[in-house]
Amino acid sequence: IVASKVSYKKEVGHQFNYQKVSEKIGISEEKYLGYINRFFTAIGNDLEKFKQFSKTKNYEKLRKIAHKYKGTAGILKLEKLHTTLKEIEERAKAKEERDLKSSVASLKLEIEKLKGL
Repeated sequence: IVASKVSYKKEVGHQFNYQKVSEKIGISEEKYLGYINRFFTAIGNDLEKFKQFSKTKNYEKLRKIAHKYKGTAGILKLEKLHTTLKEIEERAKAKEERDLKSSVASLKLEIEKLKGL
Protein backbone atom coordinates (compact mmCIF):
# COMPACT_ATOMS: atom_id res chain seq x y z
CA ILE A 1 0.00 0.00 0.00
CA VAL A 2 1.35 3.39 -0.91
CA ALA A 3 -0.57 6.28 0.59
CA SER A 4 -1.33 9.28 -1.49
CA LYS A 5 -3.67 12.20 -0.97
CA VAL A 6 -6.35 10.58 -3.11
CA SER A 7 -6.07 6.92 -2.10
CA TYR A 8 -7.82 7.16 1.28
CA LYS A 9 -11.30 8.59 1.65
CA LYS A 10 -13.16 9.64 4.75
CA GLU A 11 -16.20 7.59 5.67
CA VAL A 12 -18.59 10.25 4.38
CA GLY A 13 -17.08 10.05 0.90
CA HIS A 14 -15.00 13.20 0.63
CA GLN A 15 -11.23 13.32 0.31
CA PHE A 16 -9.28 12.84 3.53
CA ASN A 17 -7.35 16.02 4.37
CA TYR A 18 -3.86 14.78 5.27
CA GLN A 19 -2.44 18.24 5.72
CA LYS A 20 -5.09 19.24 8.24
CA VAL A 21 -4.78 15.99 10.19
CA SER A 22 -0.97 16.03 10.22
CA GLU A 23 -0.98 19.66 11.41
CA LYS A 24 -3.53 18.79 14.10
CA ILE A 25 -1.34 16.02 15.50
CA GLY A 26 1.86 18.03 15.03
CA ILE A 27 3.80 16.08 12.38
CA SER A 28 4.66 16.56 8.72
CA GLU A 29 2.29 15.27 6.07
CA GLU A 30 5.03 12.96 4.78
CA LYS A 31 5.54 11.45 8.23
CA TYR A 32 1.77 11.07 8.67
CA LEU A 33 1.48 9.20 5.37
CA GLY A 34 4.33 6.93 6.47
CA TYR A 35 2.52 6.13 9.70
CA ILE A 36 -0.75 5.49 7.90
CA ASN A 37 0.97 3.17 5.42
CA ARG A 38 2.52 1.13 8.23
CA PHE A 39 -0.81 1.02 10.07
CA PHE A 40 -2.73 -0.30 7.06
CA THR A 41 0.00 -2.83 6.27
CA ALA A 42 -0.07 -4.15 9.85
CA ILE A 43 -3.85 -4.25 10.27
CA GLY A 44 -4.21 -5.74 6.78
CA ASN A 45 -1.80 -8.53 7.77
CA ASP A 46 -3.84 -9.17 10.93
CA LEU A 47 -7.30 -8.97 9.37
CA GLU A 48 -7.48 -12.76 9.05
CA LYS A 49 -6.74 -13.04 12.79
CA PHE A 50 -9.77 -10.86 13.55
CA LYS A 51 -11.95 -13.24 11.52
CA GLN A 52 -10.34 -16.37 12.98
CA PHE A 53 -10.62 -15.23 16.60
CA SER A 54 -14.25 -14.25 16.03
CA LYS A 55 -15.08 -17.58 14.37
CA THR A 56 -13.36 -19.64 17.07
CA LYS A 57 -14.81 -17.45 19.85
CA ASN A 58 -11.37 -16.59 21.16
CA TYR A 59 -12.68 -13.44 22.80
CA GLU A 60 -9.55 -12.57 24.77
CA LYS A 61 -7.24 -12.64 21.73
CA LEU A 62 -9.81 -10.70 19.72
CA ARG A 63 -10.08 -8.09 22.48
CA LYS A 64 -6.30 -7.74 22.62
CA ILE A 65 -5.81 -7.36 18.87
CA ALA A 66 -8.63 -4.78 18.63
CA HIS A 67 -7.10 -2.87 21.53
CA LYS A 68 -3.69 -2.94 19.82
CA TYR A 69 -5.02 -1.15 16.72
CA LYS A 70 -7.66 1.04 18.39
CA GLY A 71 -5.14 3.43 19.88
CA THR A 72 -3.24 3.89 16.63
CA ALA A 73 -6.46 4.50 14.68
CA GLY A 74 -7.37 7.18 17.23
CA ILE A 75 -3.98 8.87 17.05
CA LEU A 76 -4.14 8.87 13.23
CA LYS A 77 -7.65 10.41 13.44
CA LEU A 78 -9.29 7.50 11.60
CA GLU A 79 -12.42 8.02 13.65
CA LYS A 80 -14.83 5.48 12.16
CA LEU A 81 -12.16 2.78 12.23
CA HIS A 82 -11.33 3.72 15.83
CA THR A 83 -15.01 3.40 16.78
CA THR A 84 -15.32 -0.03 15.12
CA LEU A 85 -12.18 -1.30 16.86
CA LYS A 86 -13.52 0.00 20.18
CA GLU A 87 -16.81 -1.86 19.53
CA ILE A 88 -14.92 -5.07 18.75
CA GLU A 89 -12.86 -4.71 21.92
CA GLU A 90 -15.94 -4.08 24.08
CA ARG A 91 -18.04 -6.82 22.45
CA ALA A 92 -15.21 -9.34 22.78
CA LYS A 93 -14.90 -8.48 26.45
CA ALA A 94 -18.67 -9.00 26.88
CA LYS A 95 -18.60 -12.11 24.63
CA GLU A 96 -21.37 -10.73 22.38
CA GLU A 97 -20.95 -13.26 19.59
CA ARG A 98 -23.58 -12.07 17.09
CA ASP A 99 -22.73 -8.37 17.28
CA LEU A 100 -19.05 -9.21 17.24
CA LYS A 101 -19.21 -10.99 13.88
CA SER A 102 -20.98 -7.99 12.39
CA SER A 103 -18.34 -5.60 13.80
CA VAL A 104 -15.49 -7.71 12.39
CA ALA A 105 -17.20 -7.68 8.97
CA SER A 106 -17.56 -3.89 9.24
CA LEU A 107 -13.87 -3.58 10.07
CA LYS A 108 -12.87 -5.21 6.80
CA LEU A 109 -15.21 -2.99 4.79
CA GLU A 110 -14.00 0.18 6.50
CA ILE A 111 -10.35 -0.71 5.88
CA GLU A 112 -11.10 -1.31 2.20
CA LYS A 113 -12.98 2.01 1.94
CA LEU A 114 -10.15 3.92 3.59
CA LYS A 115 -7.59 2.29 1.32
CA GLY A 116 -9.65 3.33 -1.68
CA LEU A 117 -10.43 -0.22 -2.83
